[in-house]
Amino acid sequence: MTDELYSLSKEFYKDLSFEKIGVGGSNGFYGFSFLDHIMKDNRFNDCDWIINVDEDCFITDVKAMLELLNYQIDNNIHCSGVPDGGVISHRFHNPISINLFFSVMNIGEIRKKYNSNNASSATYGGDLDKYIPHNLINVSRPHYEKFKRTIADGYVPYGVIYDNFEPYYKFFFWLLRNDFKMLYLDAYDYSNDDDWTTVIKNHNGIDFAYHTWFARGWYWNDAVHKERILKIINYCKSIKKDI
Repeated sequence: MTDELYSLSKEFYKDLSFEKIGVGGSNGFYGFSFLDHIMKDNRFNDCDWIINVDEDCFITDVKAMLELLNYQIDNNIHCSGVPDGGVISHRFHNPISINLFFSVMNIGEIRKKYNSNNASSATYGGDLDKYIPHNLINVSRPHYEKFKRTIADGYVPYGVIYDNFEPYYKFFFWLLRNDFKMLYLDAYDYSNDDDWTTVIKNHNGIDFAYHTWFARGWYWNDAVHKERILKIINYCKSIKKDI
């Protein structure tokens, strides 16, 4: 959404030798449209893996992120990310889908089987319940009192709803129904004077990224969110580990 925030976040992984592509979402190129495009665009024919990182997600341990990538390669796991319900206090939707703020995908293998029409019409059904990451869902986990004010009326922290809330859920439902393997990552609320930020763990439980949410707050020049995100950026700089 904003080149300025992207320029700050990409500094955290600038030393990676991988090709880096900035994707602007201002004209609708995000969510399912983004995923559908990279699966069909011939310019990605020679690409086997993609690490997708939103511009409000800051990678503090690149080595831990690469260990996740290598783990997926070694174990034939096609996609990883954080469930969109039950793991983060203020995300209370479908945990069978990941949230697209961070993902690692083997698009080389996925593209071989990809069907845009089938993926675009996929919806939640009970056949997907076997993939629920029960081990990560925190429905009974205590939470900080302050998080209550970030939850919409009628919801509880760490809640789950088996819905089709985000339009890109359909892509991950399609993946699972076509026998692609998903690795659900654990995460937790960063509690230091911040009601929103999420800390992501890799497959070994190592913290490696901080997602502030509300890149749109930066885009809108929202003083509260901009100040909050800047604090997280500075903190991430202070703890960042070298590759």
